[in-house]
Amino acid sequence: MYVGKKLGLLNWEVSYQQDTPVAPRFDINAPDLYIPFSPELLGVQASSAFVWLIMEVLAVLLSLYLVTVNTDLTTVDLLAFSGYKYV
Repeated sequence: MYVGKKLGLLNWEVSYQQDTPVAPRFDINAPDLYIPFSPELLGVQASSAFVWLIMEVLAVLLSLYLVTVNTDLTTVDLLAFSGYKYV
């Protein structure tokens, strides 16, 4: 329901009521500012995700080396493919 309302805003119709102020809870054009973490833990989560991403790419590179697979993928390509899950 929430996501449906936010996707409904993509038709670029913005309606404002300028005669009376509306609380952000009832204004669908208000930014939600929702962060599911406390601000202190956001940096820790991002750092942890980055370390796991690097470990995953190193594991893939090691497995490609051990199996002696010749591929045109570079390390940057593997990093990009591994990072899609965080988007």
